[in-house]
Amino acid sequence: MSDPPAAIERTRLKASSIMAAVVADIQGQSESAVRDGMSARIESDSEMYKAGWYDPPPGGYAVLFAKKPFDRLKYDTLRDSRFFPRDDIQFTEETVAQLHLCPIDRASNLFGDFGCTIYRGADEQIQTHLKQVRDLIVDVANHAHIGMSFSELFEYSQVKFGEHQKVIAWMSTVHDTMKVNLGHTVPGSYGESISGTTLSEVQEHIQTHRVFINANQTFQILETCAFTVEARLTDPTLTLPNAYFHVIVRFSNGEKTVLTNFGTVFEAAGMDFML
Repeated sequence: MSDPPAAIERTRLKASSIMAAVVADIQGQSESAVRDGMSARIESDSEMYKAGWYDPPPGGYAVLFAKKPFDRLKYDTLRDSRFFPRDDIQFTEETVAQLHLCPIDRASNLFGDFGCTIYRGADEQIQTHLKQVRDLIVDVANHAHIGMSFSELFEYSQVKFGEHQKVIAWMSTVHDTMKVNLGHTVPGSYGESISGTTLSEVQEHIQTHRVFINANQTFQILETCAFTVEARLTDPTLTLPNAYFHVIVRFSNGEKTVLTNFGTVFEAAGMDFML
């Protein structure tokens, strides 16, 4: 594991390519079918474990479809079985979808999560909302710098979200005592080792060793490390969909890269308004 950030970037790129392949044919598909499409591609890659680290939901795959009033996107945690992928919910033209997969690189035991919101409809208010949320998440990621504490980054995010009338809603993280956060570290990315040789052992280590970006966390960003920025945002009136765009920030010997990888997915989904 000579360069942890490189392993993270490589695995995330694979994850985004998998999602692009799946969403290219998403019209009319069920949540379960989309999950199966992602799962089959992960299982066929010998460089990755056969399932992701965030489990449940089963296999680490989140697929949620919703139309107005977007109740299915109002989940506090994806671990709730009510929000596991279903066979009886199909993607149609005005569906807003949230997809997430969390593959783990076998050689390094590092993850390269990817997730985003998919919408192919014509509602300009929803389109504008999704663009704003994506831009805010990327803005926060760009603001992070070496030596900054996670609580400082969280505070910055709350100011930026408020300036654009966005809020974190319907979110509760099981392993974070603060419950609401901006994201978390990638365990194994800043010098510490990930214990375990089996998938279940690696999953347990990752889930229990994350450091969360919340209002109280004093962890300071290191010259070599990686963390996610992935707050789900909606508008204060709660009439727009809960929008989700997952970003990974990686530092390698002081050099910073913000991993978005959204372009190929938006192009495959026909989301020209996001390009």
